[in-house]
Amino acid sequence: MSQIFEKSEALVQFMERRTHQNTIQQYKIDIHNHLRDLEIQADKEPSPKPLQRELLPLRSVVLSPLFNANRRLGYSVSTFSLAVNLLDRFTSRNEIAYEDYIMCGYCCLWIASKYNENKPRGKLINALIQHAGYNISMKPRFLQMEFQIITSLNWNLSYATSESFLDLFLDTTKRDSFDRNYCHH
Repeated sequence: MSQIFEKSEALVQFMERRTHQNTIQQYKIDIHNHLRDLEIQADKEPSPKPLQRELLPLRSVVLSPLFNANRRLGYSVSTFSLAVNLLDRFTSRNEIAYEDYIMCGYCCLWIASKYNENKPRGKLINALIQHAGYNISMKPRFLQMEFQIITSLNWNLSYATSESFLDLFLDTTKRDSFDRNYCHH
């Protein structure tokens, strides 16, 4: 029974990669132009403020469990990178209370997963809140923070990454092509 499940899971993953690559090929020029525009826009933005001094010691305390949660959920490295990018961009524009920084990190992972992943989310928000060390009664605060983050960033959640360009220019459906482990582990 488990072999059947593994084979069907492998088939689903193959079909997802194939569909993804076909979509990339179909919209290659548009995607390239969008990524180029993101880089140009990033170059024009003023340098972000450095991370608040009091948050510096907490950064690794937040990012390590976020990375582990990202991996356990089977999310791509791109999702984790986006979460860190959102966290850094948000905290460079807004004062964050020390006690809210952990929640902010998990909220950024929540946003990034909704942006990058096509997996069902179910009760993920509750699990993230609890994993961050908060009671589920903090869910309204978590959702409020989500809104605060995305509005502070003007709903601009994307940014150009080297993975985006690799994805665009490498045909990953071919058997001997680039190993996409950078996206799946």
